[in-house]
Amino acid sequence: STKDIPFLPGTIFNDPKKQDYRKAHVLDKTTTSVSCNDERAQLYPQGTTSNPLCQRGTLKVNEAQNVDLKITGKIEPEFYVDPSKHTQRAPIGCRKTMIVQSPENAPKIDLKDSFNVKLTRDHDVERQYAKTIKPFQPDFVKLDGVVSRFYAWFATEVQESQAEKMRIRHCIIDFVELDGTLLIYERPLQNAGYSQNELLKRQKVLRDFRNENSGFITLDDLKVQHSIDIYATKYNIYACSKDTRERLEARQVFLEPDVQEQDVPNDEYTAVRTQRTLKETTKNVTTKHVPDDKLAKYLRHDREVLNFFAYWDSRDSTYKEVRYFTIQYFLADDTIQVAEILNQNSGRDPFPSFCRKQRVPKVYKQTMFKEHADATQEYYTARDFRIGEYLDVFNRKMFIYDADAFTKKYLLDEFGYSEDEIQSKDSLQQRIIQNAPSWKQPETLQQTSRQEASKLFHKDVHGIGSEEDTIGSCLSVHPIPPKKNFVRWIKYGDMSLKFVVKFCPYKGKNVHITDVDRRFLLTFFLADSSISIYEAMGSTNAGFGARFKERGPLINAEAMELQEADEYGRGRGNIYYEFQDLQLGKVVIVNGSAMEIIEADSKTRAILEGLAAAGNDVDKFDPRLYQ
Repeated sequence: STKDIPFLPGTIFNDPKKQDYRKAHVLDKTTTSVSCNDERAQLYPQGTTSNPLCQRGTLKVNEAQNVDLKITGKIEPEFYVDPSKHTQRAPIGCRKTMIVQSPENAPKIDLKDSFNVKLTRDHDVERQYAKTIKPFQPDFVKLDGVVSRFYAWFATEVQESQAEKMRIRHCIIDFVELDGTLLIYERPLQNAGYSQNELLKRQKVLRDFRNENSGFITLDDLKVQHSIDIYATKYNIYACSKDTRERLEARQVFLEPDVQEQDVPNDEYTAVRTQRTLKETTKNVTTKHVPDDKLAKYLRHDREVLNFFAYWDSRDSTYKEVRYFTIQYFLADDTIQVAEILNQNSGRDPFPSFCRKQRVPKVYKQTMFKEHADATQEYYTARDFRIGEYLDVFNRKMFIYDADAFTKKYLLDEFGYSEDEIQSKDSLQQRIIQNAPSWKQPETLQQTSRQEASKLFHKDVHGIGSEEDTIGSCLSVHPIPPKKNFVRWIKYGDMSLKFVVKFCPYKGKNVHITDVDRRFLLTFFLADSSISIYEAMGSTNAGFGARFKERGPLINAEAMELQEADEYGRGRGNIYYEFQDLQLGKVVIVNGSAMEIIEADSKTRAILEGLAAAGNDVDKFDPRLYQ
């Protein structure tokens, strides 16, 4: 038959109506009950089991549905199970239908009854049957997180107080249905004078704590409009939560309606304290909300601040300096606070404010009493602040040159200023820089090289270290190491130009007789345009043959003399020797001594010709052709 299901893995289903998941005891049964054979496997195909049903017999059903019983084993009366008490469905996967065989002295089984005869079923029928059965859920799943909440009050006696003799306290009773535990706590009251929060930790509670056999309190003991004694305290339940009432009504458990709010007793002393607190913390005087009302102005403009940027030019005073400030105007109370903007290493102590938050008079007059000053002096308001005008802060003229975005928007919306009136004005420092030469702009110090920045300083500031280190020390207290052209250094490496030089007369100064025969090797490094000079070792005079100039940039003294001076009488910057200046027959000034180039090797001449062909551009020149 196509409906017969083979006894193979994957064709066996669990009983969807099964509720008892305990394992069967196998070791405490007789040999007959635990033995397993082929006939029992056909009868109960799930494997070895101690269920007595596996020993009863098989039911053979032919095509005419004739029932033929065949006893396959000896039936013991103690293992017989009454079919009327058998509630489990037969397993799926049997080739033959099965029936429970009763002993001789047992009542006969009606084979026409569908309960006793386990008919053959296939997968489709079993699926449809399984869908009709509600999935079984154990209590720990069904009642997980289910808490019933009740509201109650209880009275406590007050011993040491003349204002009250008894106090009524409201609490919440939570009943956890999963394990039948109770939790009682109350809402905290400010300055109550006694311990609050948890009145009873979560636990099972006896109905009578004096009698251990009285049983534990259950959900049936908690009823609205009833009282319950818990550890000698009488709790009067007057209401329950909405979800608790709906859950119990779904179980056909109906509670009494909640007590009306006005009928729930309240503590008189607590009510008096609440009224007293409200009276002390609440303003009970009504005021007209006029534009000058301080409270209305505070509520409308709280945390709104106008920020202006200004400077104070005191160069006509003793210290001759210009100081920059931030002026903050608080719209909530018309007060002004002035904070100084300190530059790095300014030498001033970082005070939090130059002028503390206060009302600032337009004309400062010293008076003996503050009340007299408030009555006679006129103070600044938000309308007195304009970008591009002076503000007198205690006889200090401060020029407002800018403001932040919120301040500009407020001036446009509230006072109707035009776009030109709120535009930023140049600060004093910017105007001083704009009138100075272009090479003195501060942006130049950040965007140009140290060689170009050296024009800002006098020659030989302190004479310590290299010129780049000197310039770096003048630009910053913590000088940064000079940056090198790593691309040019990687491109050229140790490629150099080598020349032979000797001392020569210069500007009427002759060469000493001891220096006439001295010869030197001048090396020019293309990687960084540095020059080193060493004396040739062939000289026989004592004391010679050492380093004449350490490797480094060499200043072109002749070009410096021809350079035009600036308005302060200083040069435009240092000029250094480049490879274009090193040609045969030319004179190089080194440490005040004139040296003439008299010879160059073949590689140096080839490199110079290649540079000339590239237009003397070191970036276009290819040094790999001359390696």
